[in-house]
Amino acid sequence: MIGRLLERARRRAETGDLALKTDETLALRFDAGGLARAELSSTRGVNLRVVVGGRAGSAGSTGDDPEALLEAALASARLGEPAGFVLPGVARPGSVVTHYPRAAA
Repeated sequence: MIGRLLERARRRAETGDLALKTDETLALRFDAGGLARAELSSTRGVNLRVVVGGRAGSAGSTGDDPEALLEAALASARLGEPAGFVLPGVARPGSVVTHYPRAAA
């Protein structure tokens, strides 16, 4: 989803950025006999910020529809304030020095 969303935003906006957030929560319930229940929940959210025509817009979603998220961010930009910021260009991550190759991956 992220790659498709970035590619579509690149074609329709002057600039933009995207943040992906994942939360996992483990809830444990105990009673007198010990562990009574364990529940794991996970949520994922995506926030997209774009600049179109010099105006900033943003949208967020926990869904899996990149086109709807992009359309919401573009609509927000049409009504948005003038962008008073400059987003940096694409940067490649540096190398990771570690004794554990899996950590670098």
